Amino acid sequence: MSTGVTTQPPTTVGTGTTAAPPVTTAAPVIVCPMKPCPAESVCLNGTCACVTGSFLNNDQCVKAQVFPGQLRVTALNFSTEMSNRSSPVFQKTAADISAQLFQILSGQKGYVRSDVIQLTQGSVVATVDNIFEGTNLTRQDVDQAVLAAITSSTSGLLLGAVYSGRDLCAPGSLAPCDLSTTSCSAVNGQARCTCLPGYVTISQLYSNSSCKACPSGQRAVGDACQPCSFGYSGFNCNDSSLLAVVVVSCVLGGILLILILALIAYCCWINKGDKRKACSKSEDDFDSPYSVTNMTQPWPTDITPIPRANANRDSGPPMELTEGGSTRVLVDKKNQTNGMTGSYDLQPEDLKTFKGKNTSRYSYLVQGHENPYFLPGEEGQK
Repeated sequence: MSTGVTTQPPTTVGTGTTAAPPVTTAAPVIVCPMKPCPAESVCLNGTCACVTGSFLNNDQCVKAQVFPGQLRVTALNFSTEMSNRSSPVFQKTAADISAQLFQILSGQKGYVRSDVIQLTQGSVVATVDNIFEGTNLTRQDVDQAVLAAITSSTSGLLLGAVYSGRDLCAPGSLAPCDLSTTSCSAVNGQARCTCLPGYVTISQLYSNSSCKACPSGQRAVGDACQPCSFGYSGFNCNDSSLLAVVVVSCVLGGILLILILALIAYCCWINKGDKRKACSKSEDDFDSPYSVTNMTQPWPTDITPIPRANANRDSGPPMELTEGGSTRVLVDKKNQTNGMTGSYDLQPEDLKTFKGKNTSRYSYLVQGHENPYFLPGEEGQK
């Protein structure tokens, strides 16, 4: 609430004027919270108070040029009732202080009135708003006028008083701008609220003292909200965690793909090597000293020869592979017979046969000989 005073002008008699003391009356107040406060105001200690930079007029807060200050009145003693803006004590004290300021500033161009916003302890410290309209005065001009009046005062409330000007944008419950979303600057008694980076204006229809943040996933560009670039989110696109996840995923995916390709190549190489080993092993497993492809290949010198069947009866002396791996002549090639046609005379005691005393698993390799141990009629016993 803005508490004001009304002042009767001096009475004019004939051609002269008679100065009359101002008659002050308290301005109407809006008691809250029983009655809602108008826009651009707050409920302060029981009554509605307009934010700094405006004043209450016809139950509405009206913009004006405001030069705030603090007046310490040493001629008064503080009482607890002065803290309640709706109390009679506050109303009377506020009206008296407003009347003194009216006498000082009424001669200034565009002066409207002085409102007492708050009374605090320290003798009595009054927070006041000096309201002007359409003036080119500055805060320094108003401060100098009040200080000059206090210096020349010899009695009354201003005797021994102390006055100091205040910043229009000072933080507090009645600050003209929302300092969390805007920056405030005072120009010629008027507050200008500028949106902080990342915020945009709400609407000139509703409020120009605060701004709003763009929704998550958007950022402020000028006075509008635009979508964030890919990978960014959060307030004003400051959160890049999504982009980090995408980058890390791509890197890990690439590494995994390389590992898979390397594993496939390694498996193919291993399989190819196994096939080569299998082919070479299949050839190596054939232990015959004779060549498979070249039947005329000579016998290797480092391998004991195995006798071959030969159709030529005049071939070299037949060989027998003994149990110990050595070879010896099976028979002495002489023109001896055993009494049968076309046969050599064998020595049964030396020949190792299947049925003799010295059997040999290699005796069947002997060709062109008759078995002297063969008995007719054994065919039917098989």
